[in-house]
Amino acid sequence: MKTSPSLLVLVLMSAAAVPACGGGVSVSAGGTVDTGGSSVALAFADTGGTGVAPAADPDVVVASGKRGEVDVLERVDDVSWRVFGSYFSGGETVQVAGGRVAGAGAVFVRNSDGEVALMPTQAGASHRLGFPVSIFHFIRNQVPTDASPPAAGFAVGDLDGDGSVDAAIAAPGLGIVVLPGLAAAADPNVSAEHPPTINGFKLAAGPSPSDVAIGDIDGDGRADIAALDAQTPTLRTYLTQSQAPLDIVAASTLTLPAIGTAVRMTGCASRPLVVTLADGRIVAVSPAGKIEPILGELSPVGPIAASGDALAVESQRVTGMSLFDACAGSGAGLGLPVGIAAVAMTPADATATRQLAVLQPDGATVSLYVARNANPR
Repeated sequence: MKTSPSLLVLVLMSAAAVPACGGGVSVSAGGTVDTGGSSVALAFADTGGTGVAPAADPDVVVASGKRGEVDVLERVDDVSWRVFGSYFSGGETVQVAGGRVAGAGAVFVRNSDGEVALMPTQAGASHRLGFPVSIFHFIRNQVPTDASPPAAGFAVGDLDGDGSVDAAIAAPGLGIVVLPGLAAAADPNVSAEHPPTINGFKLAAGPSPSDVAIGDIDGDGRADIAALDAQTPTLRTYLTQSQAPLDIVAASTLTLPAIGTAVRMTGCASRPLVVTLADGRIVAVSPAGKIEPILGELSPVGPIAASGDALAVESQRVTGMSLFDACAGSGAGLGLPVGIAAVAMTPADATATRQLAVLQPDGATVSLYVARNANPR
């Protein structure tokens, strides 16, 4: 494990009266961890099994591409983390996410062959993951077992309001596949060789749906879906009309200034969506569908993360990461002294503190930071 970089502190000023970046924000280094290498994505995740209360600090799960593993990083103390273990993820993993299913933590992965799988946690334990259980495009002996197309992206979130996350999967040629009721796949005793059938439904989409996000778009307190298309400059939104039974309807098809590469939910009522574009720009989208360019001074942008009302952006024009108020579009560069290949961020807690995890371009180093709002409003 590498030693932690020196403490980094600076002040951001925000015009909006929201806790994301309002007042002074101090950013301190939380440690640097060497993974097993070939890492390509990361996420914060609760890895506590059944009977284990959610931890105050979630773990960081890191997807390894060529190793076919997920590394679980746990906090040791305020300034250090460690690799707790590495777990087989079913193939060359390119995307990872975390969520709670049926009262236990779970990790979701997408592999390069388009399979999406759930890695259940071990009952009564933390940081331990079971074998991946396929929930979409099941691959066995390198051969698909059904006619579903390979997934191009996915998101997890509680669409039906039952306290467990559901999945929305971008399936080119098929649409957006919604899979509620994942409890059977999260059962620690389930057979990975014979995954349970997850009944879902599909939403019409463009020719090649790619990135997808779940969150509240229209401000009614229910989680909705947004999806991009890899072939057309469109953003599609789908609104949840009811949760029991789950009823999601297509709401809008918006034309973007360029093809979108990533869509994120911000948690900001006036700007619930942000989209990065293939030309390096970033736009915000209102509930009514108004599209407006933001943070033009940072173009072209790289990886982004959003949580609560904060937006973390990597830019070729600014060294390291910048943290912004997603509602006001104001903020400043954090100047984190590392290169950035991927970033994840937690929502702010009751003390206006959030965590950031940064995967460096070497694919083997993860740097952790803690951002604290000194003057929360």
